[in-house]
Amino acid sequence: MRYLTDEELKRLCKNARLSRDDARIAILRLSGRHSYADIGAKVNRDRSGVSKRLRKTIVPELKKHIA
Repeated sequence: MRYLTDEELKRLCKNARLSRDDARIAILRLSGRHSYADIGAKVNRDRSGVSKRLRKTIVPELKKHIA
C-alpha cells in the first residue's frame, strides 16, 4: 500500500467503507506516517488500540479492495 498516492488511499478508504475514525487512522498512518500515540490523540484512542485496529481491521479490509 506504500505505492498509493494520498488521493488513491482516500478513495480506497471510501470504497472499503471504513468508518470515519478508521479512515482517519489509515490515512494518518499509511500516508503521513504519524506515530500511533499521535493518531490516538486525534481519534480519542490509546496507541495500542490504534495499532490493533490498524492490524486487525483496517489493513485487511483495505487489502480486499486493492485487487
